[in-house]
Amino acid sequence: MDQAPGKHGTPMKLFLLRHGEAVDAAEVGGDDRARTLTKRGRRQGKIAGKALRRLDWRPAVVVTSPYPRAAETARRAAKALKGDVELVVDAALEPGASPEAMLECVGRHGDEGDLLLVGHNPDLERLIACLVGGGAAGIELEKGAVAALDLGEEPPAPGRATLLALAPPALLEALVD
Repeated sequence: MDQAPGKHGTPMKLFLLRHGEAVDAAEVGGDDRARTLTKRGRRQGKIAGKALRRLDWRPAVVVTSPYPRAAETARRAAKALKGDVELVVDAALEPGASPEAMLECVGRHGDEGDLLLVGHNPDLERLIACLVGGGAAGIELEKGAVAALDLGEEPPAPGRATLLALAPPALLEALVD
């Protein structure tokens, strides 16, 4: 990865949002890919975007898994962020994504500023562990939760990030009420 993160070489923040609560696969014929958000899951996407806005954490680009539950979460979060937010679908965030594939995704989309990735577990938890330089034990990203990381000014690499926040949905909701 040869590009520096952040616009004009400034420190970059990476936000990770696990998709909101989704219907069971049994409700869509066992097709995990077809799962959509529940009413609660739709609300979680909106709340996550509002909470980021309240904290003045405004990603320039929202990158999402193509799976409907993640894409819908991303659309709701992007709308709640307000402003000029680009929404991008990237297959690198599909379930089963490796930390390396997700870091490449950050490299592809991070030159416009801070990023919000919307995806799945355990992939996002593994990415957090990789970036902060530790195991995934103790890192729990619930459905609708947000993690915030400072990637610094260098290209993102394992062990270089600082975890700024790990906010479960209840905390995000309290921020916007």
